[in-house]
Amino acid sequence: MNTITGVQSLCTISVNDIKTSRYENCTFRTKIDCQNEDFDNDILFSECVFKEDVDFSGCCFQKRVFFYKCKFEKDINFSFTKFEGFCNFADSIFYEKCLFSFSNALSLMNFSDVEFKTNAKLDLHCSHFEKYANFDNSNIEYIHFDNDYLRENARLIKHYCIKTNDKVMAFRFHQYEMKATLKNTKNYTDKLILKLNQISSNFGTHWVRAMSFIFYSSIFSFTLFYILGINNAPFQWGWVSFESFFSAFSDSIKYYCIILNPTHSLRDLGELHLNTVGYILDVLSRILISYGLYQLIISYQKFSRNI
Repeated sequence: MNTITGVQSLCTISVNDIKTSRYENCTFRTKIDCQNEDFDNDILFSECVFKEDVDFSGCCFQKRVFFYKCKFEKDINFSFTKFEGFCNFADSIFYEKCLFSFSNALSLMNFSDVEFKTNAKLDLHCSHFEKYANFDNSNIEYIHFDNDYLRENARLIKHYCIKTNDKVMAFRFHQYEMKATLKNTKNYTDKLILKLNQISSNFGTHWVRAMSFIFYSSIFSFTLFYILGINNAPFQWGWVSFESFFSAFSDSIKYYCIILNPTHSLRDLGELHLNTVGYILDVLSRILISYGLYQLIISYQKFSRNI
């Protein structure tokens, strides 16, 4: 196999050129169109730049395929393509559409350390990777999925990450899957549950957000409880003295800590006389704080629990 290095190609390379040559550090300034071809030898591109579209749709690669450290500045299309051998896109950069819809891979697909630029779109719709795919350290974000198949793309990559036991990436794409589900669901009850899940812990993946949810929900419910739910509030509005202020502040902190415990007893509230609104707010605060604690626990366990 010939090795071609450092060529600034201004003309379209043929299928035979690809079959018989290895390209390193080359720049291709015209479209590469190799639709519906069979390749019975290794395909090798290393550190190459593709200025125009690259189209291998409908092809069958019987041997290995390498696009290592390549830059695809326009669309690339591997739709309806069959990969029988190892396929490697490691450390490559994608600027526009990256299509693998309806593709079938019988061996490892390596997308480790790939970079998707702002306008890049990945579509794995109806693709099937029989062994597994490696997405380790890839920078694929939610915005990089094709809008028509957001949930499916996130679910597929999550599945492949689980198969390789990559829980870090799996939870990342689980988050994208739930976000896409929230966007597409028409059921108002499901939308409410998913939205609350997103706000409280980003779908069980963010413990700091869960802590913030507990803090803000407890402060909100306690403030309403203190203003609306007590007949004999242990303070008076308006300034009296520093001694009175610190006494009221101390009592407020004490009662806040009691409310913060969802298993507290009403006897713990001492001499406070609750009205009907107070009992209702007490129940609601228990529910909100308990929910926040649950989200905090599952967020802490995201690397040890199953998805």
